[in-house]
Amino acid sequence: MNSTVESLDLSEIVFSRARSRFMVFEEANGGHRELFLSLTYDAPGKLRSGLINLKPWHEGREIPYTYIATPDSLEIWTAEGTVRLAIDEPDILRIRAEGVGLRLFAPMKTHEGAVDRLNGQYEISFAAVGKLLFVPITGSLDFNAGWILDKMRPEDVQILCTPGDGGVFEAAVHEYIANEPGRDSYRPFDECVKEAREDYEDWWRKYGEFSELNRPTARLAAYTIWICRQIPHRGNPHSVLKNEVIYANRNGYCMAFSMDQFLQSMAITNDMETSYYYLTNIFPYMLENGQLPNWVNDVYTLYNASRAPMAGAVTEIFIKNYGMEAISNERWKQVYHDLVYCASWWMNYRVSGEIKFHYHYREECGFHGSTMFSGGCPVCTADLMTFMAVLSDVIGRIANYLNIDESEVWWEYSENVIDSMLCDLWHATGYVSRAAGGMVESGSLLNFVPLILGGRLPQDAQQCLIDALKWDPLRSSKEGLLFEKGRDRISLNAEQMVILGMLANGDGEDILENVVESLRREGIYDTLPRGKHAPGAAWSSAAAASALILLRAYEDLQKKESEG
Repeated sequence: MNSTVESLDLSEIVFSRARSRFMVFEEANGGHRELFLSLTYDAPGKLRSGLINLKPWHEGREIPYTYIATPDSLEIWTAEGTVRLAIDEPDILRIRAEGVGLRLFAPMKTHEGAVDRLNGQYEISFAAVGKLLFVPITGSLDFNAGWILDKMRPEDVQILCTPGDGGVFEAAVHEYIANEPGRDSYRPFDECVKEAREDYEDWWRKYGEFSELNRPTARLAAYTIWICRQIPHRGNPHSVLKNEVIYANRNGYCMAFSMDQFLQSMAITNDMETSYYYLTNIFPYMLENGQLPNWVNDVYTLYNASRAPMAGAVTEIFIKNYGMEAISNERWKQVYHDLVYCASWWMNYRVSGEIKFHYHYREECGFHGSTMFSGGCPVCTADLMTFMAVLSDVIGRIANYLNIDESEVWWEYSENVIDSMLCDLWHATGYVSRAAGGMVESGSLLNFVPLILGGRLPQDAQQCLIDALKWDPLRSSKEGLLFEKGRDRISLNAEQMVILGMLANGDGEDILENVVESLRREGIYDTLPRGKHAPGAAWSSAAAASALILLRAYEDLQKKESEG
C-alpha cells in the first residue's frame, strides 16, 4: 500500500479537505510526475485534470522537490526551503513558503484568461470550473499573462511567488464563480493546519476503534470519505444540492450516487447522528412518485434511472447498530414515509406478474458490467428481489414499532417476494436471472446477495450458496470473491454485501480474513486488478466505505473470539 494518512500518495488520492473544491494531485507531465492544483468539476463532460502546475522556484529557475501530504497540509521540500499548502475555509487555499518561491503555470483555453486587479491581486478565469483569485499576504506576486490577438486566445498564465523580508511568502487563493474581493486580513497559517487536523480526527472517530494492524487502512479509508463530503457551492447561485452529500470521488466521478450515501451510513458505527444523516440525506431528492435519483451534484440531478433499493437493508443495519430507541418516533415516522414511497415506486414501475421486480436499465443495479444483463433488459434478478424483500420487511418493522396498522401487510408482502424469488429464480443449486428472452444463467456474485436474508430463506438454499462460494475454485482467489465466476476481477462493493450475508449465516470468516489481508497489502480498491483512473482517484468513497464495513466486521469477529 503506497498511501497512508500521514504520507499520502497524490497519484492515488488528492490532497484536500472536507467540503472544499480545492485539490492537489500528481499527474504525468512530460514523462515525469508533477504536482497540480485543480478544482472539483461538477458539470457534465470531461475536464483536463491539472489546472495549475506547481513548482518550487529559486534564483530564476525551477528546483527539484519532494513532498509529504497529510490531512492537514501539503509540504513541498527542497534544498533551499519549504512550500506549505493548507485549506483555510472550504473556498480559500493558503500558501506559505520559506526560503524559496513558487511558480504557478496555467495553460489557457478558449474563453479563459487572467486579469490584473490593479491592487496586487490577480484573477484567473477557467471556463468550466470558475475563477481563482490570488491575494499576496507577505512577499509579492509577479504576474505574466496577455492576449494573443491574431489567434484570438489568451496567453498561458505564469505567476511567480517571491518571498519578502525574512525570506517568507504567503498568499491566499479564493475560488468562486462570479466575482469576489480578497480580504483585508487572514488568520495565521498554522491555525488553518490545526483546524483541518481536528476536523479530520473528529471524522475519523465516527468509525470507532481499530486494531493497530488495521488502523492505517481504516484511517486512509476515512480520509477518502472525508474529502468527498460536499455541500452546495457558496459561489453557485444555481446549486441544486440541498444538503451535504458524499461524492464518489473528487476527480472523475464528481457526483453523489444514491446507493453510495447508504453505504456511508453502514460504515459509521460510532456516531448515531451521522449514520442517521447518511441513511436519510438522499430522500430530499426523491420525486413525488418515490423515485430516487441516479446521482446528484452541485449542478445536476440525474433521474434517467434509479438505483437499487438498498435503503431497507441499510435501515436494518442501522437498527442493529443503534437500536430502534436511538431516534425519536417523529424521525421514524419520516423514515417510514420515505421508505414507503421508495418501495411504492418499484411496486408501481418495476414489477410484473407474480411480484417479479425488474431492472429496466443496467445503471439501476449499480454494477452494470454484470453478466446478469447478458440477456438484456428488463431483467428480474436475485439481488433486486432481495433488496425489495428486506425493504418491505423493515417497513413492517417500523410500522409495528410505531403502532401503524400496516405492519402485517408489509411483512406478508416481504414473504411473497421471497416466495416469488425462490419459485422463479432458483435453478438447481443457485439463483439465475430472468429477462424477456427467458432464463439467464450468470456467474455474477450478485446472485449471492440473498445471503443477507439469513434465516428468512430455507437453510438448504443458503447452504448451497455458501458451499459454492467456499469450495468452487472459480468463485474466489487469494484476495477474495470474484465478481464473475472464472474471471479474474474483484469488486469490493459487491463482495462486501455477500460477505456480510455469509457472516449472517455463521460462515465466511476465512473469506473475510483474505479480504482484510488484501486491503492491508493492496490498499483500498474499487476493483482488482485495478483499472485506469483519473489522477488522484484510485478509489472511490464507496470502496472506502466498503473497506471500513469489512474491517469492522473483522474487528468484531476478533473481539468475539478473544472474549469466547
